Amino acid sequence: MRDTCTMRMQTRVKFEHERARRKTGLTPLLLFVLLTFFSTLKAQDTIVNTGENWKFYQGPSLHLDDWVEHGSAVATWDEGITPFGFSYEDVATVVGHRNRGMSSEESMYFTKEFFLKDPFDNLAYEIRLRRDDGAIVYINGDEFWRSNVDEDHDQDGQVEAHNTVREDEEDESYIKIFPPEVFRKGINTISVALYQRDENTADCMFDLKLIEHNDVGAIPYLLRWMDEETAELEEKLREVSFQEQLHHKETQIELLTQSKRFSTTLTYTIIALFTILSLGAIFVVRFLYRLRREKELKIEDLKQQNRDNQRALLNNSLHNLKNNQYLESIKNSLELLVKENRNVPKELTNIIKNIERNVDEEEDWKNMEDQFNMVNSDFLNRLKSAYPGLSTTELRQCIFIRLLIPTKEIARLMNIEPRSVQTTRYRIKKKIGLSESEDLKDFLVSF
Repeated sequence: MRDTCTMRMQTRVKFEHERARRKTGLTPLLLFVLLTFFSTLKAQDTIVNTGENWKFYQGPSLHLDDWVEHGSAVATWDEGITPFGFSYEDVATVVGHRNRGMSSEESMYFTKEFFLKDPFDNLAYEIRLRRDDGAIVYINGDEFWRSNVDEDHDQDGQVEAHNTVREDEEDESYIKIFPPEVFRKGINTISVALYQRDENTADCMFDLKLIEHNDVGAIPYLLRWMDEETAELEEKLREVSFQEQLHHKETQIELLTQSKRFSTTLTYTIIALFTILSLGAIFVVRFLYRLRREKELKIEDLKQQNRDNQRALLNNSLHNLKNNQYLESIKNSLELLVKENRNVPKELTNIIKNIERNVDEEEDWKNMEDQFNMVNSDFLNRLKSAYPGLSTTELRQCIFIRLLIPTKEIARLMNIEPRSVQTTRYRIKKKIGLSESEDLKDFLVSF
């Protein structure tokens, strides 16, 4: 069905290009470029497909470091092609035990490496997973997706599938669509741990496809992904706020307890003052000193917590800035699509307007700069005062350099070419008065 929709869209694009050529006299070369663009925009290529070779292992649970990133232990594993399992008609590589099944205390592990020149060449990626019963997917050593697996271990520390796969679910593929930031350039590793629900299960299945997406239909899934990431971050912030409130109440209780203890001690001291005046005086002095020291330590602890919270807010502001830059790039791509094709669906225009309403780049920059100043002793204002000739763009690049952000990441955050980042650095060094042998990063870190 998806291939049929793609062919229809390509036919529609060809028709619109031919009509535009008759009206405007576009050259054949330009028509070819436009056709290639729209064809690529709807294309879906499979990176990892059914029938490809994987390494696998069955046995007691393994430590994550031993296998999720294709470690040395994987070199001794067996190899086979997907689908893996038993008691399924389409199994290509039989694993498990046909006679006694597979115990819930055993696990199966699968791992595979693949190459991506640049993950951001594609708008999104899709995983299609067949599993019986449950699976945990890891990408480059980090847990990425739990499918039908409980978040917690059982009482014996074992991982189990949440439910047994029913007969009518055995051919079902479970889909996850996500943005390219999950992957890295070059070699990537995808690993899967397969778990069972019941003792001595009668069947087992694993198969996985990895598909690249460049069609606009993936945009709602990406927006939902970003909403889930934002919700998770907000939940963490709420947890931090709750912990702060709890600590504040505990501090109040401690202060009240100390105050009561002080009053009691002072009362006994006054009663015994006439008989043991010198001993009482020494006791009071030592007690007050200890109380002041405890308060000083608590104040320093609160200050450190405040600094940590400010750093967390700075990271949050930087994360929001990255997300908005990513939304802006999506919006620019959609605007180009609308500009080149007048008969685009109305939903695309609504998506562009929705992105424009929710993206406030200048406000994000201001929030990030304010948080940066709080964490870094008013760095930005001091730099402006010392070197008033620096432009807004140059000041922002100074922030990223002090944060030790790589050049390519700076270019993506500021929506410019990496070469422009190097040019701006040269201008900054010249305005500050640094020689060619002096390092701009060292200067800004120590400023």
